Amino acid sequence: QQYQTVIAMIDIDYFKKINDTYGHDAGDEVLVMLAKILRDKHEENESFHVSRWGGEEFLVFYERHQKSKEEVIQEFDALRQKIQDTVIQYNQSNINITVTIGLAFYEKGETIHSLIKVADKNLYEGKNAGRNRVVS
Repeated sequence: QQYQTVIAMIDIDYFKKINDTYGHDAGDEVLVMLAKILRDKHEENESFHVSRWGGEEFLVFYERHQKSKEEVIQEFDALRQKIQDTVIQYNQSNINITVTIGLAFYEKGETIHSLIKVADKNLYEGKNAGRNRVVS
C-alpha cells in the first residue's frame, strides 16, 4: 500500500472583521479555539501535524496515510464543518467562524516549498470563490 502526503493551508475567513467587531482579545479566543480543534485532530491521528503559519493561517502536514484523495478531501471538509459548527463564547457574544482550506497532494519530485505554494494558491482560489470551502 502506498503512503500519501498532503499539505493543507487553513485560513480563518474574515478574521479582521472579528477583531474589528469584538476586539483583539476575541480574535485571540478564536485562534485558541481553532488551535484546540486542530490539536484534537492531531491527538486522534498522529499523522496530522499542525503549526501556526502566521496571522490567522495554520499549516497542516498530513503524512503517511493510506487514504484516497477523495477521502482526504472529505476528511478536511468534515474538519471545516466542525469548525463552522463550533460556537466561541466571548463576553456576551457568540462568535461563529468559517475557514477556507487549500490542499496540495504530494507527487514524486515535489518539494515541501512547491507543495506549500500549491496549497496557498488553492487557499486563495477558495477565498475568491466565496470562502468556507476546501479546494484541492
